[in-house]
Amino acid sequence: MEDLKCPTVNPERAVDAAVFGIVVDGRVRYLDKPEPLGDEHRTAAHPARVEETFRITGTCYHCKTHWDGEKNECRLAARIPTLLAEIDPPEAPLAPCPIRFDGAGGCRHFAQEGEAICRSCPHYTYAAHVIVPAGNDRNEPIPSWERYWL
Repeated sequence: MEDLKCPTVNPERAVDAAVFGIVVDGRVRYLDKPEPLGDEHRTAAHPARVEETFRITGTCYHCKTHWDGEKNECRLAARIPTLLAEIDPPEAPLAPCPIRFDGAGGCRHFAQEGEAICRSCPHYTYAAHVIVPAGNDRNEPIPSWERYWL
């Protein structure tokens, strides 16, 4: 599981940070595929922090805040499904996600917690891990974040 991607990575610490979603009306909308985090994303997010506007992924670096070395797991991933269980019921369809697949390069949270965390994922961001109310629909993936700024 060493090549797994963290879906809430700190963009300042990840050498391979990539945008895979955008926060729209308090809910994450996923891109068709991740794109490298660049200055254009920081500019578009300003005055907010880039991680408050975009969902950012990167290779998991076992951060001191969330990594449990004894259990070899992410404590944040273990906690989120419980915190957000009432937002989307277990029978809710999963939102499309470009990093969900299991295996090398896939999502650490999915590999560790399965579909339960996928239902929670659209409701939180890296910045303070804010929990926001669920929307009424599951939108299709969006081709580019730029359409929200043009």
